[in-house]
Amino acid sequence: MSRPPVAVGRVRPRAAVGALGVLWRFSRPHTLIGTSLSIVSLYLIAASLDRASGAADLLWTLLAGACVNVFIVGINQVEDVEIDLRGADEAFETLRAVLFAGAFGELLRTRRDELKDTVVWNIEAGLALTGEQVARALALQADTFARMRELLERYDAFALPVTQVLPFDVDEPWPREIAGVRMGSYLEWMRSCSRITVTAHPAISVPAGFTDGGLPVGLQLVGRARGETALLRLAAAAHPGWRAPAL
Repeated sequence: MSRPPVAVGRVRPRAAVGALGVLWRFSRPHTLIGTSLSIVSLYLIAASLDRASGAADLLWTLLAGACVNVFIVGINQVEDVEIDLRGADEAFETLRAVLFAGAFGELLRTRRDELKDTVVWNIEAGLALTGEQVARALALQADTFARMRELLERYDAFALPVTQVLPFDVDEPWPREIAGVRMGSYLEWMRSCSRITVTAHPAISVPAGFTDGGLPVGLQLVGRARGETALLRLAAAAHPGWRAPAL
């Protein structure tokens, strides 16, 4: 299988300066400055005791410290970010309704009494859609995909809760209220999943711990488009020694 073409050209000064600027911001300058000052301070202390080596050793130590600092910051860099997912809810509910209408429309006509009320609602919502509404949902999904792709050009992954609530009673079909906010339908309590679904990016859930009462909490990781392999590696690294508590 042939490799894709690679662009080759001269390194332009402006591009080089831009790349160095990105590296400087990525390395978190305050940590670099702190590391350098610490090394210089230790060197001065050693010099005052006549135990300091030559200036060349100081420069090599500064270089080594800077490289280690960039490496550590790079593998541990986590930032709070927000992504604009306006339109994701409309897209999800419309496209889900289309799916339900196509998959279960016949059951609604022949075995309606055997279906859950939420399933009936979702099928009927799909059957009532217009072509214009479906087209709008597809456009909204495309916009949502583009926004997530743009975000992940700057990050390796996007992390967020799997759901907005802890596991609830098995006899409760779905939470009617979360943090004092009334849910309008059975879809709203899982927005943190449904909105990611609309992005059409690979996602995986991994164990993230337990509450004081022993209930599991999950972490959702979203990777770059077609980046399933990298995402699976990240998920494996996220909980290498995870063990469920004794019940």
